[in-house]
Amino acid sequence: MFHSGICNNLDASPLTLNDTIEIKIGEQYCNPEEELLLVCDSLVADSRCPIGVVCVWEGNAEVSFILGEGDHEHSAFHLNTHNSFRTDTIIQGYRYQLIDVLPYPEYGIERKQDEYSILMIVSKDNTP
Repeated sequence: MFHSGICNNLDASPLTLNDTIEIKIGEQYCNPEEELLLVCDSLVADSRCPIGVVCVWEGNAEVSFILGEGDHEHSAFHLNTHNSFRTDTIIQGYRYQLIDVLPYPEYGIERKQDEYSILMIVSKDNTP
């Protein structure tokens, strides 16, 4: 279980709200004021049409996240790049929106998980 002071003693990068942030896979990002800890766990799948290939559809990248909030148990969730799938979610009053997964795939080039970064926006949900 996470506890109050969730960001204390962590080697975590800042988790800035209401701005596009770049998150590396496997690294921790924390916002001490909001007591939010976010980790991009893995790139689950990347079926986006590689540069240099003609595809029937544009494909999708799916990303797995782990979230810790104050005294709440951690939550796991997945977001996607294709609008036919979930690209954002609201958990405990915060909206997590996936913007992109970088780099875009290229034909003939294999990449390791740690070569990817995720662009996303984290914001307080203002839905009534």
